[in-house]
Amino acid sequence: FGVNLSLSEIRQLKEWTSVNSKILLGFGSFFGGKRSAKLAHIFEDKIGASEFGTNFLEEAHMRRIDGPGHLRKLIFQFVFAGFGGDGPGGGLALTKALKFIQSSPDEYVPLFKRDPLAFILEVIRMKGGGGSGMNPVVVPETKTYTLKTGAEVTEDAGDFAGTVALHANHDPAVFGGPSADVDYTTAFVPGRENADRLLTFVAEIRDIRKCPNMTGCEAAPRFCLGAFLLPRLLVEVARFYVQGLEGTAPFEPAPPEPAAVREEM
Repeated sequence: FGVNLSLSEIRQLKEWTSVNSKILLGFGSFFGGKRSAKLAHIFEDKIGASEFGTNFLEEAHMRRIDGPGHLRKLIFQFVFAGFGGDGPGGGLALTKALKFIQSSPDEYVPLFKRDPLAFILEVIRMKGGGGSGMNPVVVPETKTYTLKTGAEVTEDAGDFAGTVALHANHDPAVFGGPSADVDYTTAFVPGRENADRLLTFVAEIRDIRKCPNMTGCEAAPRFCLGAFLLPRLLVEVARFYVQGLEGTAPFEPAPPEPAAVREEM
């Protein structure tokens, strides 16, 4: 959005997504809702005053739609999908990516620098993060599926079912190469063929890329709002982390927070 946040605003952003996560999971309260609304106004006002916000509100006015309301929804969707809060989203994916690099810097730092996006997509495929899948779904009719192992799984009409993207991302038929090799599927291979078929974002990335915008299309009717934002965010944070490991990060210690800000927090 072209907006720089102060350290205190970043902390407020983290608090905001944390409060919203609890509300969405059913652990919210009246006071939590009030706090969420108060924090939301901080970012609505800041982004609304930016060049992006000004253009957005002017376009909304021309179209005779609720500009502030749509801006509020847009900010929430992108922040929640990309930042993650206490939910699985961006926070979990980022933690997994950084821990993966940290597990063997000599091996993984060169691979990351060679192709950052391919590296991040492969970490997400193997370790998870982002969306967990699609839950719940009501089974429309009773069906029995026979797996390649010979095992049979029956779904009964009316049952609740769910999908776990991490399992699908280890399917040898998709990620096992020409011979559908299990060992190749479980190997860490940034830039592998079919890397754009991972299902972490509810639809395959190659199908998501067919859509003209974030509202979806026939190829990917309802994909995750973090599909584009999350990988970009992880690449930039991981790049900064790698620079820190190499002693080249352009980092300056943050100045102490004013007493008034500390009291407000």
